[in-house]
Amino acid sequence: MNIAILIGVSDYIDPKNNLPGCLNDTNVIRQLLESTGRFQKVLSINKDTNSKQVKGQLADFIKGLEGGEEEVEEVFFYYTGHGQFYENEFYFLLSDFNPERRKTTALENTELDNLLRTLSPKLTIKVVDACQSGVTYVKDYNDEELRKTVSESKKVFSNCYFMFSSQSNQSSFAKSLSYFTESFISAIINHDDESDIRYKDIMDYLADDFNKTPEQTPLFVMQAKNTETFCRVSNDLKVKMKKMLDQYLEIEESSMNHSLTLKDRIQQDALRYCKSKEEVVEKFEIIKEEVLAFQLSEDVNELYNVEVKFYNELESLPKLDIIANSLSKRNRDYFVEFVEEEKEVEIQVDEPIVYPKWDPISDFRRSVNSFFNPSGNRTVKKKVRKAFVEAFDITLDVPFKVIQIFASPKSDYPNIKPFNCEITFAFSKAELKVLYYYGRYKNLDFDNFELIEKEVIWKSQEAPLKDETRIRSLIQTVLVHFESLIRNSLIEQFSEDKSPASEKDQ
Repeated sequence: MNIAILIGVSDYIDPKNNLPGCLNDTNVIRQLLESTGRFQKVLSINKDTNSKQVKGQLADFIKGLEGGEEEVEEVFFYYTGHGQFYENEFYFLLSDFNPERRKTTALENTELDNLLRTLSPKLTIKVVDACQSGVTYVKDYNDEELRKTVSESKKVFSNCYFMFSSQSNQSSFAKSLSYFTESFISAIINHDDESDIRYKDIMDYLADDFNKTPEQTPLFVMQAKNTETFCRVSNDLKVKMKKMLDQYLEIEESSMNHSLTLKDRIQQDALRYCKSKEEVVEKFEIIKEEVLAFQLSEDVNELYNVEVKFYNELESLPKLDIIANSLSKRNRDYFVEFVEEEKEVEIQVDEPIVYPKWDPISDFRRSVNSFFNPSGNRTVKKKVRKAFVEAFDITLDVPFKVIQIFASPKSDYPNIKPFNCEITFAFSKAELKVLYYYGRYKNLDFDNFELIEKEVIWKSQEAPLKDETRIRSLIQTVLVHFESLIRNSLIEQFSEDKSPASEKDQ
């Protein structure tokens, strides 16, 4: 038996986060799966998508299949909506998502894997079309951290294909279909008539299609034979999918262009942009106001003094090159300039093998090498100088470029250590990117501490520069998480099984 689980989350607590197209995405994928005739049971959830409803329906569906007479051969999971990568876990955000109740109001990727694993499927397919919301990791987020986390899932399943699209820059416009879903359907439409299309074929089509939009590079993870078939592509299936896709695209084009001239569309988009430096400065004053209003909870405040500094020198920030590199790879029209430094690096290059002329031994070597090495080249190491982005600076004159929030232990508590949060920014006329890290310290002596730099992980969040409410909420979230770090670290340090008294009893 083959089963499918489709989840599409269109509505969120904050209407600005709504993704109207997700409703259509799940409907289209469901029609595709039903048209293939391969999936005997399909759970589709795209209404009433709060955490209680989604988790309840998902658990009931899985429970109803456990211990059945038929073995589950294949599980096809599809999600479209907001997603968030946070502390080495990916979360599918549900309609009532609250960052302070993340585990309750979102579906963890690990939790999903554990549910699916109870069915012991022979093949598992996960297709995730997520608009990245909230915290992202600056350090090679798309390539390394997310890949590592998603790849952990394959250890749970014997055979699997994961197709994962998560873009931090995806907008929430009322698009009829997401680009990812449209491309998935197009893979079927453009496949040869009366032939099987493999999951690997679909991945290859998506990869080629997304090459046209480098900022939206999907992530693929495979642990299978590459022979597994999605469906048989008949001419009737292609015609049906083409007709359905055209209908949605016509609706989209009509909704975008209805009664809107080119000038109208430009004027509408212009509302997102600040028109002057003064507007930007105003937003920085709002940020300062939120930071100065921040207070630790009473119990934590009894242990720590908090000092806030605003300054303009970015050079003192740890791992500044990581932020600079991340920003330099994104064409966002940020008001920043990059500092490059040339370094000598060793690279491998191929070069022709040169033999002495009129030398019988060289002729013999040439003959032997031409047999084993038809190219006539050899790989050698060479040292070259390459430019690396080492730092950046904000080019617009703003009230401050860095905020430091330092929590130092009060004198009565020499047994706890300081914590630090530093925040910096990158922005364009329309977008604000807030970059920040939380730091811990180690003792050098009684009066001096040193930041544990190897633990520093830069993160980022984004907000429209003209949206005061979103900016305030963003800064509040960063500060609340800072206090959570302090509290959780203290709880871990002074848990019963780690307390000196417990160790003595042992």
